[in-house]
Amino acid sequence: MSNATVSRVGQVNGANDTDALFLKLFGGMVVTYMQKESVVLPKGLVFRKTVSGQKSSQFPMIGLATSAYHTPGAEIVGTPINHAEKVITIDPAFMLSHSFLAEIDTRMAHWDNFAPYAQAQGSVLANDLDGHLIIEHILGARETTSLVTGAPAGYTSDRVLEDDSLQIAVGEGAGAASVAAQAEAFFTDLTTVVTGWDNLAGCPSDGRFILVRPNLYNNLVRAVQSNGFGFASSQYYGNSANIGTGSISGLMGVEIIKAKNIPSTNAGTSGKYTYHGGDFRKTVAVAGIKNSVGLLDLTDVIVEKSWDPRRIGWLLTARYAKGCDWLRSEYLWELTTNTLTQVVVV
Repeated sequence: MSNATVSRVGQVNGANDTDALFLKLFGGMVVTYMQKESVVLPKGLVFRKTVSGQKSSQFPMIGLATSAYHTPGAEIVGTPINHAEKVITIDPAFMLSHSFLAEIDTRMAHWDNFAPYAQAQGSVLANDLDGHLIIEHILGARETTSLVTGAPAGYTSDRVLEDDSLQIAVGEGAGAASVAAQAEAFFTDLTTVVTGWDNLAGCPSDGRFILVRPNLYNNLVRAVQSNGFGFASSQYYGNSANIGTGSISGLMGVEIIKAKNIPSTNAGTSGKYTYHGGDFRKTVAVAGIKNSVGLLDLTDVIVEKSWDPRRIGWLLTARYAKGCDWLRSEYLWELTTNTLTQVVVV
């Protein structure tokens, strides 16, 4: 009796490692879960650029042109347009998620050994990147000077709107009146933001969005039920808010996006916030226009599954190397409370 000819399903063309193809399955799951968790990247809110063999990239900033009547006979010599640059640098360390699975556990387990870990690693990487991109939107809103000398007409350095009505106090979240008051305050502040954009020379009218905390987003939907609150009702705005799906599409040409990764602590500049940090305890929402923040990709998600004979188990790692920063601060606005109040999800 002869031995069977085994087809090793994990090999590439019947050669080399017997688990080579299994790695691709694991990696695919990580990338999938990253896409599910992130809101900034799937919606195309940032300017994304891939780099290789370099630590940073230059983004030229071009100011506005001027115009005037021509005097007959006068020589046309040109008028100056101011220029500047923004340099985005790759974070000098990998963002990393890692797990170790003991072989004894993988052999006794009756479920897929790697899928739950792929989900966990992909989720944390997505949330971290999403949070860093949102932070750069917030930091850009707090910037008080324009990069290009001579701010564009309509530019204001005061792009942080403080309003305690935006925050539902602890124990007050179930009150219909409080929900309506919060929604009305949001509408008032959003009007200020839109007016600021409209008055800003060279500001596009499309690609406008606002990222809001889940409690505020859900209260905007709930506010449709209040008789005294009409901005999102079907009578005035064509069913923009849907109680059944818990969603609201937009207001005044601005897409409203629920963003659970808006930071809510004084993150400082350590740990995960070493290169993207600050105090975000008052932040409720941040508004911007697409491509106001830039993202550099040095690597996409790199996934590895390595057998460790010294520890008899599998080391699973997922990582990426990226960098991000704000590009057009004049387009970014932050909505905050006046005082430090607990963020309540209702």
